[in-house]
Amino acid sequence: MRRLGNRADAEDMAQDALQRVAKALDENRLREPGALPAFVFQTARHVCQQWLRNRGRERRALESYGSGASEVDDSAPLTDLIDVERRRAVRLALQSLPAEDRLLLERLYALDADVDELARELGITAGAMRVRKHRALKRLSEKLGEDVTQ
Repeated sequence: MRRLGNRADAEDMAQDALQRVAKALDENRLREPGALPAFVFQTARHVCQQWLRNRGRERRALESYGSGASEVDDSAPLTDLIDVERRRAVRLALQSLPAEDRLLLERLYALDADVDELARELGITAGAMRVRKHRALKRLSEKLGEDVTQ
């Protein structure tokens, strides 16, 4: 509840986290029984993070939809041009990445795949998946000429 700020949302996230933990236990994915409390905590944390990301995306989409429909801004053509150029640059940078990086980023961001589920599909640990994601994003940033040391 501290992370989400809403009791009802916290209850929903707790239920989702416990369902994921129960599924993991059914599938014998927990190797160390003593690690169960940490596993439950990390699962709950990941569920909350995913929910917060989705909520942020929805909020930004609604804000951009609402602001675009109601306001007439003289700088909009310039902003639109910059947005088009930026999307083109990102597309070109993505195309220049190795196929493995490109597919990983597409599944994680365009298709909004869950990191843990994708790791299971690829037969690697969630930690290894996060490292792959970080490295792919770093390579993309380098292609775009952005400072990734921040």
